[in-house]
Amino acid sequence: MKIRWRFGIIAGLVLAMFSLFPQAKLIYERGAEWNGHFAYSDVDEAAYAAYLNALISGRPRKSDPYTGLDGASERSKGESLFSIQFAAPYLIAVPARVFGMSADQMMILVGFLTAFAAGYAIFWLVGMITSDELFAMAASISTVCFGALAAGEGAIREVLFGEIAYPFFPGLRRYVPAVAFPVFFVFCGLVWKLFVNGRTADNEAASRDPLRSTRVITLIGLSTICFALTAFSYFYIWTAAMAFLVCLTIFVVAIRPSKWIDAAGKLASAEACCLVTLLPYGWLLSQRDHSIDSFQMAVNSRAPDLFRFPEWVAITAGALLIGGMAASKRSSIKDPCVIFVLSLIVSVFAMFNQQVVTGISLQPIHYQVFIGNYVAALALLLASWILAKALGVVEKRWWRPAVLVLAGSAVVWGGLECQLNSSALDASNIRLDASMPLIQRLRNEATLDPVDKNATVLVYDLLIADKLPGAAPQNVLWARHQAVFSSLSKDESERRYFCYLYYLNVDSTRLGRLLKSDNVSITALFGWDRHTDRLSVNARPLTDLEIRDIVYRYDIFRQSFDVQQATEPRLSFAIVPEGDLVDLTNLRRWYDLDEMESAGGSILYRARLRG
Repeated sequence: MKIRWRFGIIAGLVLAMFSLFPQAKLIYERGAEWNGHFAYSDVDEAAYAAYLNALISGRPRKSDPYTGLDGASERSKGESLFSIQFAAPYLIAVPARVFGMSADQMMILVGFLTAFAAGYAIFWLVGMITSDELFAMAASISTVCFGALAAGEGAIREVLFGEIAYPFFPGLRRYVPAVAFPVFFVFCGLVWKLFVNGRTADNEAASRDPLRSTRVITLIGLSTICFALTAFSYFYIWTAAMAFLVCLTIFVVAIRPSKWIDAAGKLASAEACCLVTLLPYGWLLSQRDHSIDSFQMAVNSRAPDLFRFPEWVAITAGALLIGGMAASKRSSIKDPCVIFVLSLIVSVFAMFNQQVVTGISLQPIHYQVFIGNYVAALALLLASWILAKALGVVEKRWWRPAVLVLAGSAVVWGGLECQLNSSALDASNIRLDASMPLIQRLRNEATLDPVDKNATVLVYDLLIADKLPGAAPQNVLWARHQAVFSSLSKDESERRYFCYLYYLNVDSTRLGRLLKSDNVSITALFGWDRHTDRLSVNARPLTDLEIRDIVYRYDIFRQSFDVQQATEPRLSFAIVPEGDLVDLTNLRRWYDLDEMESAGGSILYRARLRG
């Protein structure tokens, strides 16, 4: 059956509209006062925008927008997470430079385009498997809209438990994993074509040797390109793609469907080509700065992980698949659709349990939220279609209305996800947009005086500190996402945070209280895994001894603060809340402050070292 494009376009547009919901909401709230800030749907987008802004500005691949240390020292030459996963940001930065667009503008555009691409890619994949264009459209919308639900996250946590709904459409987080997200489903579609449709009979030789077929070679080449793009864009996407491909190959060899030797040969060839693309990836990884390991919270463990919510969804899909085979006289374990869906199901378990083989657990929550949940949801939908087909439901007159109900339910749930999830960041987005004139002023200062491009800004509001490098060339004294780059050692990062606390006039007693409950202080001084057990299988809370030790070190630092500490780095600007919200005594002890501009409840000062 020929699949009509318009149904895929509808799916893509629905998802694209959902992706723009936080932005539309911000523009509506701000009205004519909107200053161009791209609305966060996830707080980590600040770091991605910062690196994107650095590339758009012409800075090198190893740039660190938060500290400004772009290869300035031997240590800073190590690879960071961003310099290894460079494909996605470069795909955005190059056209941005050509068309003169800012990082904020590109983040808005990328959100729309990747959501549309994801919708169409899933539609294309499901359409090829089922030859049912209406179901393909509904499955595309449902896979993405129910993605957070399949992870056990998002709106369902607020509806059932009264918790904050988070995250917002995680697969569409810009630009990680948003750029690689639709590419994963294109990769799956190419593998499907390679599996069932790749053999041609262009000539007698091609019939005898499918690997020589032009079409097969093209499919292998395209799938390799897609895999390489995911590999150099997001770790969890490419490992999911490889897990799926390996599972499919194993099942083809084990089950031996029709022409299984041809299929296994083509899939093995695709695997080999994909592995070749990992050679440069592995080399970059070997050049990584060791700070990456501590930030990524790599844990030595071989313990199985069998109770993630996407795994329960995959088990349900498996039950439906078995039901479909039992109910059908034609469908069997050797059916290509069954093998494909079975590979999707098992790949979900492979993602969460790769540590059984590798011995390294690496933040499995990212599989749960960013890809494993979508694979499980897609497998559930395809297994449901196989069961419906086996029961003859697909031929019933009410099948199409039922499919439309599925699509409508997904749209309703997607709207609920939009409303509840975006609300968590509404106030932050409004505050950041109101502060944009200060960031624009800093950008103008750098244009007038190139020296100011390398200037350091003390930002009291950490929300603005995270935002600033994504819209201006200056670096910041300290920001929450500073640790994701590899320019600073743990000790250097700690010293910068101590400086930040000192300028806020925070004493050691108050720091001790903050370490009891403040996530910012905990992650700044001890790492992201010490305030939550979601990121690491070995997560543990802070001990009183650890708190006393860090408080003691800060007290010594505070009492011995001198001109050397005040000039490493030397401040050139400061963004300070208006009124008496903060005590500037310590800052004014070392710097004279000249007011430049005020906006959004903050004041921008030029800081000049005293004496």
